[in-house]
Amino acid sequence: MLAQGAGGATGAGAAFAASVGRRYCNQVQPRPPTGAAKSRSAPLADLTFALAGAGRVGGSLARWALAAGARLTAVASRGAGSPAARQLAAEAGCPLVALDELESAGSDLLLVAVADTALDAVADRLARRPQARVALHTAGS
Repeated sequence: MLAQGAGGATGAGAAFAASVGRRYCNQVQPRPPTGAAKSRSAPLADLTFALAGAGRVGGSLARWALAAGARLTAVASRGAGSPAARQLAAEAGCPLVALDELESAGSDLLLVAVADTALDAVADRLARRPQARVALHTAGS
């Protein structure tokens, strides 16, 4: 139970005010995690995404999303055999494909992490295959 503060206010602020005013205040007990609180540990648990461009920016964002619970469905990179792309695909347990073979239609998101100057050409190549309904480009990369 929280203390009642000046003017009848209740809540954590009133409890603090009451304790500072040297009034008695019951200790606030944390609640055990439930639905929303449990999902904070994996906030992207329901997200699936594919990645085009496994360089520094794409690789970093993909690893961040993976750590937040997302699932990477495929990795495509300019040099499909690049060590960075191979390592990311291995970490995620997903296929490494050539850019022209990337299909992300079954994923929630297509993350495109290529240089701005390459975007038009990459978009043309990606448009030849079924892709996710949402594509996100890391502008400025």
